[in-house]
Amino acid sequence: MLVSELEITRSSKAEICAVLAESDYIYVTGGNTFFLLQELKNRGVDKMIMELVKKGKPYIGESAGAMIVSPDIEYIKAVNFDPISKAPDLNEFSSLDLVDFYTIPHYGEFPFKKKGEKIIQAYNDELKLYPISNKQAVFVRDADIEIKSL
Repeated sequence: MLVSELEITRSSKAEICAVLAESDYIYVTGGNTFFLLQELKNRGVDKMIMELVKKGKPYIGESAGAMIVSPDIEYIKAVNFDPISKAPDLNEFSSLDLVDFYTIPHYGEFPFKKKGEKIIQAYNDELKLYPISNKQAVFVRDADIEIKSL
């Protein structure tokens, strides 16, 4: 299996699209969630990822990469999960909308413990939340959703 690593801020849209099209799966790591979404949108790569996944290409998201598959990332804004100041060009929070739930990564883990709890307190009654620790993952296959320990 060939692994192609891309730094989104140093790659052109054409380069990113070519690598995504040739890849067997898409793996998006963490970082600042707002910045990640901003850069995907700025390059128009968000739409390509959405199309590829809807056609069956597997997606693996870690931390911020797991959060951006939700319908939007506004749920992390109120608790300052990540500093929004790192994404000054992000004007709205709709994300990839690949799942109908909202992942809370690093749940119960330093330094996100209090932030994860604040998200649960604020949104537990209105959003379908999936809190996961650093030793867990959410697996989605068709309509089946399962949290598994790693």
